[in-house]
Amino acid sequence: MPDALSKTVPIWCAIWNALLFPSPDPTTIPLHLPPTTVSASEHAQIASRLPSFLAAARALNLPLDRLRGLVKKPLRPLWVTRDSPLPNDDDDEEEEEGEGTKPAFPDFHPVILCTASRRVPGGEASEGGYVQGAGDDSEGWACGLTAPLWWEHAEALLRASEAELPGVIGELVAAGGQGRGGGVDAAAVVQMAPAGWVWVCAADALREEATKQQFDAVIECGGAPDEALARRLPKGGYLHFKCGTGKLGSRDLRSEVSKIEGFVRRRRLDAATKLAICCQTGKDLSVGVALAVLCLYTDDEGRPTPTTPTPTITKPFIRQRLSWIMTAHPTASPSRATLQSINAFLFSPRAPPPPSTMPPTTTPLSRTFTSLTTKTWSLSRTLTTHLPPSAGGTPSARFAGTATFTPRAPTAEGYAGEELLYAEEGVLAIEKEDGTAMEVPARRRYVWRRYRAGREGEGEGEGEGISIWFVKEDGESVDYLFLDMEVRGVGGQGEGRRLEARGRHPCGEDVYDATFVFGGGEQQGEGMVVTYVVKGPTKDYVSETRYTR
Repeated sequence: MPDALSKTVPIWCAIWNALLFPSPDPTTIPLHLPPTTVSASEHAQIASRLPSFLAAARALNLPLDRLRGLVKKPLRPLWVTRDSPLPNDDDDEEEEEGEGTKPAFPDFHPVILCTASRRVPGGEASEGGYVQGAGDDSEGWACGLTAPLWWEHAEALLRASEAELPGVIGELVAAGGQGRGGGVDAAAVVQMAPAGWVWVCAADALREEATKQQFDAVIECGGAPDEALARRLPKGGYLHFKCGTGKLGSRDLRSEVSKIEGFVRRRRLDAATKLAICCQTGKDLSVGVALAVLCLYTDDEGRPTPTTPTPTITKPFIRQRLSWIMTAHPTASPSRATLQSINAFLFSPRAPPPPSTMPPTTTPLSRTFTSLTTKTWSLSRTLTTHLPPSAGGTPSARFAGTATFTPRAPTAEGYAGEELLYAEEGVLAIEKEDGTAMEVPARRRYVWRRYRAGREGEGEGEGEGISIWFVKEDGESVDYLFLDMEVRGVGGQGEGRRLEARGRHPCGEDVYDATFVFGGGEQQGEGMVVTYVVKGPTKDYVSETRYTR
């Protein structure tokens, strides 16, 4: 009998029972092992180690209350071998007529451990080529049949004769019974509770429209980069790892996984984030990356902490985070090579996170930010459409009004200590096709933040950036990201020098390409031009706004 059935699974049953149904005597942990396979001496040696196994399991802080709601009785291993008696057809008929008795286990859940191998009393050389244990290697005889396939098609398989079975199994496997992922058993989208903002799935599952709409950040391991998905997500919301398959992919992961540090800093993950991590199967590389994210960027309650110092990484800490994954995603099977790559990354020294405040020296962008707040701006905006309303497009329009930039205390960590509440109001004149215009009052608010960028070689230029955020209905609270732009100097020197920022905002099937140009000279910010080029199925227009004072 394989050690997995005679020792490993029974040990797991004993530990789970001790966790879920503690004994009045904590020094006694019931252990059931097959007496014909495990000697009394070995039984005693295994039992002596159970308390240390139990202590290690308790250190994982597993959600035991929730698990007790699922497993209401202790687990008890029962072994079925080639020598075990099985019910015959007469017994089945008696049970159908109510005269027979089915096995009942009122006090425990039976865990059936079935071995197809025949026990060899002597050496294998005397068995005429029979290799003990070979019958338990399903790859050698199952023809691709898996447990889910068996339970789904049990009746058809039991009806088939032995000669018909290979053909029946082949048809079931070919019909796609093994799920997504190119014939490899693939995982659906699984939430990594208690970190409810992290999800793991197979890459094919993420291609489904209803699934990919759920997420605003994606890390994909392997395959070709998905440019369409990257365009749909907010800027910087897609990260691709160049990984092969199998062990090669696990080794590739070691050099790729460090990219998550810059990705998380740029995305500034919060509790509203929905991050999907995918690989071919949703069970190997993606699980390893999820483990790295959970170790580095979550607290003990599963909340994202992208701007706080990285906790001290220890092996027990990694095991505790891995227990989250295995509890939420029992079919996950990260390979040893994958876990080794993640451990190597987690234990490697890394650069400290960017400081939350800027150095005292001023920069062109810091001077620009200061100048924005000194006076009220006059603004004029023209919206020129290339797709008229008669063709389903947006009408041309003009806007005239004022804008203010009000400084306030930062509402998020990791920025340069400068945050501005932008507010504009005025009159919007919407042009009609008969040449007249309809005038309506209009107002808009955003939050502007200045931050340090380019630290990891993400961009060129001045090493600073501006992010612009939508606000909620209260007009002040930050909602979600609109634009993330790194600023660079353009033009000549001195008075001819200008600052330029570019960004892109995907919105469904529409794309907004933005260009901000801040005036030059010693008085940074004395003029500003903002241009949006908007393209989409029913949108094709250019909006240009000029700010003067």
